[in-house]
Amino acid sequence: MNELPEHLENIKRTLKETSYDKTNRVFMSEKTLKVLDFDKLTKWYLHHIIGRKDDTLSSNDAFYSDEEKTFFVEFKNCCIDRKTQRQLKSKIYDSFVIMCDPQTQISEYVSGFSGNASYSRKNIDYILVYNGTKNTSKSSIREHANNKAQIANWGLDYFEGYLFRHVYTYTKEQFEKWLSKNIKRID
Repeated sequence: MNELPEHLENIKRTLKETSYDKTNRVFMSEKTLKVLDFDKLTKWYLHHIIGRKDDTLSSNDAFYSDEEKTFFVEFKNCCIDRKTQRQLKSKIYDSFVIMCDPQTQISEYVSGFSGNASYSRKNIDYILVYNGTKNTSKSSIREHANNKAQIANWGLDYFEGYLFRHVYTYTKEQFEKWLSKNIKRID
């Protein structure tokens, strides 16, 4: 792939860096896979495209693409309650709109990219990585059954086939295994 536009080159980070939880001072991934820090792209978008300096948009943490896989990743090191579920959905919608806006130039990062829902639902996955120990409750039986059936938890399965090809909810450990199995060049 050709050289990225400056605003995309400036937001390249490792997956580990994008997984950092400042509040608890912990990383949700140890992988050094290069990704786009989508939170930083959102700040750039607000300032340079929308003309605002506030934080009125929310976004997923990371965006990755290679010849075979393209996906968003959101890391949550907290108990996922109803408020957090609403925030996750808002992040998905805002990230989707930003990704599809031609002015972000995501097409320079994703080979063959077409900024629309038809393209996304055929080619892009969404992954929520959560802390399994902070999400043990009476609903854990349902979550365990959903994981076995590979159905996304917390209502995120709504987005599968609508905005994304697949939607996954993984613990940190499950995510690390998924990465090792699905990404060829990974540390």
